[in-house]
Formats: sequence, C-alpha cells, structure tokens
Amino acid sequence: MNIKPRSWPPGIRLNYTAFEFEHDFSGGGVNYNDKLAFSSLSAASDLYPFKTGFRVSAGFRYSADPIDLTGRTERDCRHRSITVQGSALGTLYGDVSHNKIQPYLGLVYT
Repeated sequence: MNIKPRSWPPGIRLNYTAFEFEHDFSGGGVNYNDKLAFSSLSAASDLYPFKTGFRVSAGFRYSADPIDLTGRTERDCRHRSITVQGSALGTLYGDVSHNKIQPYLGLVYT
C-alpha cells in the first residue's frame, strides 16, 4: 500500500436534489393526503490524504423544505362519557421544522 499524501488539489462537489411524491390513504378512521416536495443544494470539498480510495469530505446542505401534515377523521371519538362526531372535529393540521443549513462530514473509502 502506497501512503504518500496526495491531498492537493482537493475535489469539490456541488449537488442539487429534487423529489416530489403525492399519496392519499386512510388508517384508523383518519383520511390522509400526503404531498412531499423536497429540494436541496449541497457543496462539499474532498481531501485525499493517501493514494488509496480513502477521502475526507466536509461541506453543508441547504434545505428549506416545509413539512406540513393534514388529516381528517370521519370516525366518532369517545373519551369517558363524552362522544364527539368526527365531522365536528374538522381538519387536523401539523408541521415539522428543521434547520435549513446542515453541516456534513464524511469519511469515505471507495
């Protein structure tokens, strides 16, 4: 194995990823409508410290994708002696938040 350093010039990678998905389903008496639309941009620099397939990568990924959840039930809900009609509950909403900029560090052998 030849272990002479060869880290210069470093490799530079830019990447853009996009994905869309839509799916309707129901479970437990709740109707769901899923819509996913992800996109992200990433940049990384690769250093090759040896003349092998080993590299160290560092960079970041930017992703401002909102994750919104929507559900509606037609099933009646009962708690102790109180029953509420599902149609009276209306639509349930939720969301998921995350950091828009995520750091990246990778140790790779190819």
